[in-house]
Amino acid sequence: MTDFDREQTGGKKSALAGALYEEDQLRALRDIMRSNDKQRIKRDVVEKKAPMSPDEITALRQRLADIDEATNRRLSGEPNFKVRNITYNPDSNTPIVISTIGGYAAQVEFYDSTGAPWPISDDGVVGDKTAFTRQIIGSNKHIASFVMGRDYSDSNAAVVLEGLPASIPVILKGTRTTVDGRITVTIPKLGPKADIQPVFQHEINNVSNELIEMQGGRKPANSRTLTINGVPGSESWYDGQFLYLALPGRLLLPPPVESSMTPTGKFLYKVHPTPYISVSVDGVRMSGSVEGVYQTQIRRAKTVFDEENAK
Repeated sequence: MTDFDREQTGGKKSALAGALYEEDQLRALRDIMRSNDKQRIKRDVVEKKAPMSPDEITALRQRLADIDEATNRRLSGEPNFKVRNITYNPDSNTPIVISTIGGYAAQVEFYDSTGAPWPISDDGVVGDKTAFTRQIIGSNKHIASFVMGRDYSDSNAAVVLEGLPASIPVILKGTRTTVDGRITVTIPKLGPKADIQPVFQHEINNVSNELIEMQGGRKPANSRTLTINGVPGSESWYDGQFLYLALPGRLLLPPPVESSMTPTGKFLYKVHPTPYISVSVDGVRMSGSVEGVYQTQIRRAKTVFDEENAK
């Protein structure tokens, strides 16, 4: 091989080595570019699916929650739920007024003078169906539930009780802050579910205001509390003229002037003052003593010894 051939061969080797080196460099560069393209594509996909950062997403969710709360929260604050007891005479010329707030249920429960539930007739709540919804509930169907459709709106209804000739007018009064969560209405008459002893019918038909107060869980006006021994679960009050009893069973002695029951089944009596009572509790006769009915101060008469000591 001549020197010229050797030079030609060396040149070709150098050119080939350079070409191979350049190819390796290009391949590495292509790999880098390809990797960058993948990262860019991945970043584009993530930004397209979730264009905001996690902190931005959290802030947006909190903002939406604040808007939802501001849209739905009552401007007048939390409503005040009231529970009250009233006595209503069907012959009255005034309606029962019920405080309502749109979206909140106001309930009215009806009882007779014995404390027994007084059922509402089927379809016994009549009124404007577009203004409010109503429902008769309870196992004895003695509870009427009203829900006003709008805030601050008023309406009226009539409630028909079984066996009662006259309907009971009701005014649904829209308010900003007050809902009658429960009104217990006592009708001072015997209802269809009254369970009484015949001897007490006259007394129950003539229930005094004091017993009506006791049906609502309040003691008679201007009375003081006394203690009954021997009959657990009993309560007593004395107003200076009559003795009032709230007992877990029927009173046997003394005979009552008036009698009634609470909606929870407690027996109520108005009797003449007496230090002793007899009660039947679940068929068991129990005797009780009333403390403090008579508070008499007894003064001992002076004797000759007192006169001697005074000298």
